[in-house]
Order: sequence, then structure tokens, then C-alpha cells
Amino acid sequence: VIKVEDNMVTMYQPHFTTHGYSMKQRLLSISVIGFTRGLFGNYDLHVQAPTKGELAPPGYYLVFVNNQGVPSTGSWIHLQ
Repeated sequence: VIKVEDNMVTMYQPHFTTHGYSMKQRLLSISVIGFTRGLFGNYDLHVQAPTKGELAPPGYYLVFVNNQGVPSTGSWIHLQ
């Protein structure tokens, strides 16, 4: 049985380095709202994206889904 509380979604904005100084790295934990059963036995996870640009400025992020302690591979998204 899959439960909402067994899932965690994180967004990671990679850093960039200049002259040995790393900047702009960010890790956000995203609220899981619920899920629906999709086709072929998979599930669609519903999450609430950050609502403020101060929390998640536009750019590229790696998104990871963690289900019962097992992480997924990251998927790149672009926030505008």
C-alpha cells in the first residue's frame, strides 16, 4: 500500500564555481499532496511547487522522488 507520507520529493539546484568559490546551490523539499494510480500499475505523484521566486528562482533543477527510503534517478526540470 502506497501512502503519501512514505514519499518525499526534493529539488536540487546545482551550484556553479568561479575562482574556487561555489555559489547558488539550493535544496528544497517539496510538499507531496497526493497521488493517483496511473496506467500499467504506475502512480502519478501530485506535488506543490514552490510559490515564491525567493525560494526557487527560475532555472534548472534536479528533481528526486524518494519512496520508502529508495531514491529515484534525478530528472531535470526548468522553472520559469
